[in-house]
Amino acid sequence: MGLAQRLSARRAELLVFLTPALVFLATTLPHLDQGDYRKDTGRYAAVGLQAWQNGHWWTLRFTPERVYFNKPPLAMWIHGWFLDTFGINLVATRIPTILAGLIVVLCTVGLVRTFGTRRSAVAAGVVLAMSYEFFRRTREISLDMWQLAFMMLALLLIALGVRTKSSLCLILGGVPIGLALMTKPFVGVVVVPIVLLWVLLIGERKAVLPILLAGLVGLAVASPWHIGMTMEHGSAFWDQYLGRQVAGRAAGAINPQGLEYYPVLFLKTYWPWMIPFALGVVHWIRSPRSRRIVLGMVRAGLMLVGIWLCAWIVTLMAFPDKRPRYTPPVYPALAVIAGAWLASGSSPGVRRATSISMRWAWAGAIVIGAVLAMAPIRFQSPPEGQREEFFAWHEAQDQPEFYTLGVNTNSQGILRLRLGAWPRSLGDEMLDRIADPPPGSLVLVRDDVQDPPAGEVLWISSKERLRVVRVGIPPAN
Repeated sequence: MGLAQRLSARRAELLVFLTPALVFLATTLPHLDQGDYRKDTGRYAAVGLQAWQNGHWWTLRFTPERVYFNKPPLAMWIHGWFLDTFGINLVATRIPTILAGLIVVLCTVGLVRTFGTRRSAVAAGVVLAMSYEFFRRTREISLDMWQLAFMMLALLLIALGVRTKSSLCLILGGVPIGLALMTKPFVGVVVVPIVLLWVLLIGERKAVLPILLAGLVGLAVASPWHIGMTMEHGSAFWDQYLGRQVAGRAAGAINPQGLEYYPVLFLKTYWPWMIPFALGVVHWIRSPRSRRIVLGMVRAGLMLVGIWLCAWIVTLMAFPDKRPRYTPPVYPALAVIAGAWLASGSSPGVRRATSISMRWAWAGAIVIGAVLAMAPIRFQSPPEGQREEFFAWHEAQDQPEFYTLGVNTNSQGILRLRLGAWPRSLGDEMLDRIADPPPGSLVLVRDDVQDPPAGEVLWISSKERLRVVRVGIPPAN
């Protein structure tokens, strides 16, 4: 192969990864500063920032006095560094999640490229980058996205190890498994049984021992923090970390939903990609089993994707606690099958259209991303007006210190980000009333709190059902 041919091949290989990456950035970067700290973002951002500003690294804290055992610290370390380095703003809050999503997209492309054609790899990456329920998670701090990024890195390393017969590559797959375990409790270990089942089904039994070693490596990466928390905090750590956060969700104590929840969600939201996905499944089922290449991929690689998809759907449906934010692990597999059908399993006309689209998608992504960034378009609602009124009122009062009562933990995190210090909490939606404010203090209190502190009402929000009360001062003796 001559120099010109080698350069052309390298350019083509680079575009396989560059094209989906640019499409993903075009869908996520425009107007990144819009909206507000939605979902759990305010809480995670405030906890992560405190780790960097106050040195609460090993034991995270929600307020300086209250430890935070809900989640492992890795993702909050990452987001806290961005906030501490680039300032407290929505862009700095969201950029790390975009990086996590980009890792997922690139790993998905790499997985398909390991077992399939360039065209199928690009198509899979572009489909994933343009899957709404996937890319919209970048507008929040998503621990699920970070967990998926590490699991996809592990899956890619193990797939490469099987493909190249490299035991070292297989064992190294345990490192990102450990990082996943440092992001959310326990879920990252699901990678191990999935890939074990896969290698047994495709007859790669020599890979079993290295994969088991990879699982041990993952445990070794995650163990120091878990052991440290146990030694320092004992049962208090496990009661919260395992009791409420794992056992409570597994028992459906937080957000129970029926078995139909996720199928209905996918049928409502996975458009237009539901059509090529369904056609890809039909094509796969109808293909002769003797055919080594199916949908432009080696059958073994496609089997890995199928096992991954089925395992995650079963896992998600088995737990009573169901939410859309738990679904990111499903979308790479859906995108692989949909993209593979568009690139290789469809009619000649669709394949030609897909090939042309993928060839120029990188340029289209740059143009569309630039247009969206400059256009006066609102992708997200502005911050809650009544909340902004409170911040304006607070500033006009020379920023007095105050307590909160019945205010949810995400809103308390937002208060920490906006005001520069934690309000002193008398209790939130997860805690019973823990104290009474001293006379003369200011309390931001929810209307539905039982036995609220009596006193002069200084500010009220009817929409968020919040008010600021100056607690009455009893008469002198």
